Amino acid sequence: MNTIFLIIGIGLLIAVTFDFMQTVFIPKGAGFITESITISVATLYKVLTGNNGANKFLDYKGLAIIITMIATWLILIWFSVTFIYAFDASSVIDSQTKENATFIEKLYFTGYTLSTLGLGEYQPQGNFWMVLTSIVSVSGFTIVTISITYIVPVINNIIEKLTLSLQIASLGESPENMLINGYDGQNFEGLSDQFSTLASNIFRYAKNHAAYPILHHVHSSDKDENTILKLVSLDEACTLLMYHIPEEKCLQKINLQQVRRAITFYLESLRNVEISKTSPPHADFDKIEEALGIRLENRDGEKHQEIYQKLSARRSLLKGLVEDDGFSWKDLKGNKFQRNSEIQV
Repeated sequence: MNTIFLIIGIGLLIAVTFDFMQTVFIPKGAGFITESITISVATLYKVLTGNNGANKFLDYKGLAIIITMIATWLILIWFSVTFIYAFDASSVIDSQTKENATFIEKLYFTGYTLSTLGLGEYQPQGNFWMVLTSIVSVSGFTIVTISITYIVPVINNIIEKLTLSLQIASLGESPENMLINGYDGQNFEGLSDQFSTLASNIFRYAKNHAAYPILHHVHSSDKDENTILKLVSLDEACTLLMYHIPEEKCLQKINLQQVRRAITFYLESLRNVEISKTSPPHADFDKIEEALGIRLENRDGEKHQEIYQKLSARRSLLKGLVEDDGFSWKDLKGNKFQRNSEIQV
């Protein structure tokens, strides 16, 4: 008997089981192994694409992470059980010759047992190993089933993520245009009405983002569907409304506050995002004043410096988030949300 095989097998099995359970059943992020896989695959994609957010190859990053994650769970469990069988030289025998199976043959036997297919070429010997084989067979079926079940809500959340991006994109192709499109000549009540629904959707996305960290790595090379660009644009629009638009023009401040806090909640769920070393540029104040016909507040002076000093950490994180996704701050200006079938007036 080889005690080292038993220690390695049990240790590896405990580690992968804990990682699997934490990732699938605890909605607070991934386990250590899964998180390491996620970061490694994401880093590989960044290297291969030069971290160019417009590269369509990045659109397959999320799929690659899902496949690698499930494959790793299965492979680690496969090898851990094989090591446990290898502890006892006579745990698995050849059905015809009755000779002890080699390590490779036990690996072969374990693979078919986990897949629940089963083969008559090899068989467990002894009551303990027969019971263990039954447990392994049931476990293999359970893991595959749960893995598929885990993927379904991830796909649903990816769809919700893209829907949120399009919802924000429909407000305007940049922070400045969101304000311009939302101004009715008197106030921004129409835009504020949209914020209530947006806040609810962003809160839900932030919770899903925390439960399924893989969502952070689901990339879209299309600026209209890139959630990070759209959330950052919306946050910048909120900054303009909160600190630069005259107070009498901003009705329903509670809606503005809700969407701002929803974005804050999302930012707090982020992991492994480096804060940019430089602060992003300010919005185009001249463009906004010319389009709206109103004088913006706090454009310069001590009050302006005080505001942006307080916002420095937040805006640097937003800039770092954009850069981490392979884009630059100028990419906040996306394409006009307009389709060929839309009637032009």
